Amino acid sequence: MDPVKALRHIKTLARAAQDSDDAALLRKHMEMILVLVDKALPSGPENPSEAFFGV
Repeated sequence: MDPVKALRHIKTLARAAQDSDDAALLRKHMEMILVLVDKALPSGPENPSEAFFGV
C-alpha cells in the first residue's frame, strides 16, 4: 500500500475516533490503523515496529 494513501486513511480514522466516546469504536479504529501501518511499511528490519518490538 502506498504510504501516502495509508496516512490519509489513518488521519480519517483518527479524526473519527477523536470525536467519539464509544470505546468499542475507538478500539476498532485503532485496529484498522495498525493494519494500515503494517501494510504501508515494508516488512523486515527496515520496519521500525519489527526492529523495536519484534512484531
